Amino acid sequence: MMRRFRSEKSNYTNGSDDFDGDDASSHYGGSCVSEETREIYYQRNVQEVRNKNVTEESIPEAELAGEEIDLETFAQVALADKVEEVVDNEEPEEEASKRRSPLGLKLCSIAFVVVCCLLAVFLAVYLTVWKDDDTSAPDITEKSGVTEVEVVAPTLSPSKSPYGYILDILGDYTDEDVLTDDTTPQGQAFLQLVMEEDAASNPTSAFRITQRYALATLHLSTEPDSWVTSFGWNGFTANECTWYGLGPCEETSDGMAVTELFLSSNGLSGAIPEEICLLENLERLSLGENFIFGTLPQCLGGYSKLKSLKVQGNEITGALPTGLLTIATLVEVDISDNRFDGTLDVLFEGSKTLPAGLKIFNANENWLTGTIPVAFGFLPSLQSLKLQDNQFKAGMPVSVCNLNTAFGTNGQFIVDCVIDCSCCVHMNCS
Repeated sequence: MMRRFRSEKSNYTNGSDDFDGDDASSHYGGSCVSEETREIYYQRNVQEVRNKNVTEESIPEAELAGEEIDLETFAQVALADKVEEVVDNEEPEEEASKRRSPLGLKLCSIAFVVVCCLLAVFLAVYLTVWKDDDTSAPDITEKSGVTEVEVVAPTLSPSKSPYGYILDILGDYTDEDVLTDDTTPQGQAFLQLVMEEDAASNPTSAFRITQRYALATLHLSTEPDSWVTSFGWNGFTANECTWYGLGPCEETSDGMAVTELFLSSNGLSGAIPEEICLLENLERLSLGENFIFGTLPQCLGGYSKLKSLKVQGNEITGALPTGLLTIATLVEVDISDNRFDGTLDVLFEGSKTLPAGLKIFNANENWLTGTIPVAFGFLPSLQSLKLQDNQFKAGMPVSVCNLNTAFGTNGQFIVDCVIDCSCCVHMNCS
């Protein structure tokens, strides 16, 4: 019996065809048993085999104990268990793919980010170098068969922020510590220009920034709220050529330049800032009858186009600008009714050139001292020289009195009674 059991078991598990359906049916009650009944018996035997934990090694012991073992069921259960074991131990391809995919995605993502960063750095460096080296190409035109090369100024394209761009321009004229101090008129004007530049669609030229800065500093230095009229000055948003008190601008190679500044009797109160000298094209400066104090900027003596200077009726102190009467274009100067001190000699220092067209010089009612310079006698167009109410000594130079004879100017020379002058009108003789 033992040999028969092992032989049949071996044939089944080795895939032999000797174990056919008839043999199987005999184990389930013969051929007369229905298919449905055999299925029920089969399922029961499967469960029994599994419950008894029958293995190949335990079969002899089971047979000796008289237990009946269904060979077909044992073989099918054994085969099914092996298949399940293999299936359980085998990792599905889909699960393996899922396990591998996150690592691969991470590596790809890291590589992509690194490449993007490298490209961004390269692009930034390239653009910076390109802006720094960018210059406009020469304009080559043909005239009369000769090739002329005209170098065109590069288009303004500041690579810095509006703050840095304007700071670079104005730093040449005003100390940076003053510019960056928003409690000073210069600092307030600087910040206003930065905001304007930040809102501008196109960069503003250095010439125009400098011009607007000079005007803004003057406005902010003289109590802007006290101005009688300040159209255009508050906010500085409009074109400066349209602001109140500014005469028609003149077109220059640098742009539209302010040439006239008329703010007399307009309530200005404060000191005239040095930045006013940045208006290099200024021809007429009229600030009379205000409440201006402090000193007159010495840089006014360096103007090259100034024709008229009127600051009468203020409280300006200190020395007069050195070299003021060496500006060749001067026609009229009125510094009367102030508190200027020192001598008139400083007016002629620094140059041998004299303003041949100067007609009027009025320095009445100041604290001037010393002597009257002989140089006044070499101003061929001088028609009015008023020096009363000062502290001059000695007399009027003979050269001044000779002007009427030499040039037929019929000039009017007014001095204090203490001044010896045969051609003058004497005042304060009581």
